[in-house]
Amino acid sequence: MNATGDINLNAWDNSFAVAVGVAGSLGQTVALAGAYSQNNFIKQVEAFTANTTVSGAGLNLTANDKGDLFDISAGGGVNTESGVAIAGSVNNNTINNTTKAYLGYGTTATGIGDGGITLSANEGFEGDSNKIVTAAGGFGIGLDGGGIGAGIDLGNYTNTVTASIDSGANVGTAGNTFITANTNIFMLPLAVTLGAGSSFGAAGSFAYEQLTNHTTGDVNGT
Repeated sequence: MNATGDINLNAWDNSFAVAVGVAGSLGQTVALAGAYSQNNFIKQVEAFTANTTVSGAGLNLTANDKGDLFDISAGGGVNTESGVAIAGSVNNNTINNTTKAYLGYGTTATGIGDGGITLSANEGFEGDSNKIVTAAGGFGIGLDGGGIGAGIDLGNYTNTVTASIDSGANVGTAGNTFITANTNIFMLPLAVTLGAGSSFGAAGSFAYEQLTNHTTGDVNGT
């Protein structure tokens, strides 16, 4: 590819997900309610060159992934007479994001002018991070007995963000070269429970989130 001006390659993903699970029950002896929400998201956003020759005033590759997840599950049980009310909810979320901007194997870009080379990979942005907000809640109320509430919030999130000149790429420019990789994530996991009863009340909550970020800017080519 030959151009008298700049060469721009852009890959964008802009996702917004809302998941809601709600359950309720009303009983005179036993009241049971449960809600379960499971989400599995896999996103791959790449702007790259491979096995090609490009020349132009400038070369700009940008890969952006912008996405938010809001997940709420709630269970509620009320027992109006002698007995027990049990309610709970579970969130289970998995997200795997891969965002890359790179000059790959077999790329020859030795004729880039003073516009330079810019490689930019972004998972969210500064001041506008990707948001993960999850809430799991349960309340059990026994008006003349016992109440048990439980909430569990689980999450496993992996982000791989790479901006690179890979091995096997031959690159040259009369201008500057900028290689930038950014990861901006905001997380707010919540697990809230209530158990109340005239005889007994019990409540428990558990939240476990694993976040793994691999953010790399590198040069392996020549």
